Amino acid sequence: MTAGIPRFQAVSVSPDIPALAGRGRVHSVFASTVNLAFPEGSWAVLLPAEKGNGPGFILLFDPPGDFRDWDLAPGAPVEMGKAELRLGKMVVTWDGAKVWTPGKPTRGEFSSLAASLAPFLPSPEGLVEKAVTERANRLKKELAAPGKALARLLGAGPGLTPAGDDFVVGLLAGLSGAGKAASGKRLAEAVLELLGERPGRTTDLSRHFLTAAARGIFCEFFLDFTRAASGGGEAAVHQARRVLGFGASSGAWLLRGFLAGCSGV
Repeated sequence: MTAGIPRFQAVSVSPDIPALAGRGRVHSVFASTVNLAFPEGSWAVLLPAEKGNGPGFILLFDPPGDFRDWDLAPGAPVEMGKAELRLGKMVVTWDGAKVWTPGKPTRGEFSSLAASLAPFLPSPEGLVEKAVTERANRLKKELAAPGKALARLLGAGPGLTPAGDDFVVGLLAGLSGAGKAASGKRLAEAVLELLGERPGRTTDLSRHFLTAAARGIFCEFFLDFTRAASGGGEAAVHQARRVLGFGASSGAWLLRGFLAGCSGV
């Protein structure tokens, strides 16, 4: 390695990261996130360590204060080698880093959760959010055969991870946490089938998170929320606020989906 090239050490990586190899591209860059796309729908996501693990995540020990300072343009090439990633003028290495073992949503009694979160989770407003809500409510009623309602919801709403998709991820977690295995299995199978038949129905990045959720893999910050929510009280509210900080509106739709999944649907 040429001397003087900045190197950043990862403290933890998702289990799918060591299997990645070859060339990819920069998909998008934000203040606290860099999304990297690889062939066959694989992703790597660079984040500060405090954000917690997730599917495709690489958590950095000492990241820049703002990833946009790296001056990475969407479409720029990246190369994944053995235990290191080269992008722009930087190298990210995970030699010796911990490999994350994903957990499952915590099982519990969530009957009082909706009332606790009501002050922090306002009703959707605007034509788009109301349309997504209508489709989400339809899916809640059709979990016995979710295919048609799911097809109308996936990809609904703007953003890298549309609101409808975030709702489905939360719904899968809620069904798991409430012990509704049969409904969760039907929904997960429908998600994988629909994405397999029509991968362009939603964004590439959202497809990554939907596929992971359908396979029972959720971001660690959301798993922390389910753990706190199972006990209720201030801890649940604190973790819910953390979820709400995820994306522009993604956290709110994750919570709405979770509440739907652990309610009497």
